[in-house]
Amino acid sequence: MINILWQRSRAIWQHRQWRGPILIGTAVLSIGLILAGLIRGWHDLLHYAWGFDWVPLTLGSLVYALTLACVMTGWMVIMRSLRVKATWRQNAKCYLYSWMARRLPTPAPYLTSRVLLYEEIGVPKRLTSLGLIWENVLLIAASALLVLLMLPITPIVGDHIPKLGVLATVAASMLFVVHPGLLTWVVNRVLLRFGRAPLEVGLRAPTTALALVIYAASWSLGGLILFFLIRTMYPLEWAMLPFIVQCWALSGLVSYTTFFLPISFGVREVTLSYLLSLAIPLSVAIVIVVLVRVWNMVNELFWAFIVYKL
Repeated sequence: MINILWQRSRAIWQHRQWRGPILIGTAVLSIGLILAGLIRGWHDLLHYAWGFDWVPLTLGSLVYALTLACVMTGWMVIMRSLRVKATWRQNAKCYLYSWMARRLPTPAPYLTSRVLLYEEIGVPKRLTSLGLIWENVLLIAASALLVLLMLPITPIVGDHIPKLGVLATVAASMLFVVHPGLLTWVVNRVLLRFGRAPLEVGLRAPTTALALVIYAASWSLGGLILFFLIRTMYPLEWAMLPFIVQCWALSGLVSYTTFFLPISFGVREVTLSYLLSLAIPLSVAIVIVVLVRVWNMVNELFWAFIVYKL
């Protein structure tokens, strides 16, 4: 059944006449949900005492640099384990330049740019592609594990999410972390099916465990950034920090598990807005989420420019 659904969805997506309507439809749906939330909470927006505090924003910018260092380190650990010989500067450029393309509606520009950037420095496409697979698997594993471990201290989130789904995601992703050879076996089976030579490199359990810790730290720091950005406009107590970290990790988990589907555009913003509305007025949460997206894009451009000048 799963194979049939996959083949049918792949056939639909390969027809160009379907791509535009699917992308437009999902974009309209995501934007429509956000606008509906704003309209529903219009009264809260009009009567909210808007303010702006530069101190949390500055702190968020500092933490962003640390978070970026974490995710880039995780990527470099993966690529080094795949025997890719590249300097930290080359890795940083390839990572940051391609990462900005992740904001586009489809994953193709992000994946293609990462592969092509590494190909320019002599890295085979198949190795970069394997690294991308590992990056997404480990990011999913880290976010799902963080969400699961924080459920006892964030009951407000636990009562509104499918715990069984989170547990299943943790179990599936951690299987690859504990037995990384399993992913290599799956990839090689696919390569052989298409008449390609199997890969002779792969990750080992100590490497996957290290990358998992790094990515878990990056998710936690990302939640701290979101907390600081919220505090620039909304008086959120420090006691709510675990809740915000949980929201960030969970919205990231949803985003990464749907990333390779054409329905992924706007999924994170909608999910994060819903989760934050459990503690913040929905309309205010939507405004914050939109501003967070813009703020992240500005920071990505800034650090990409810094790396370009190095």
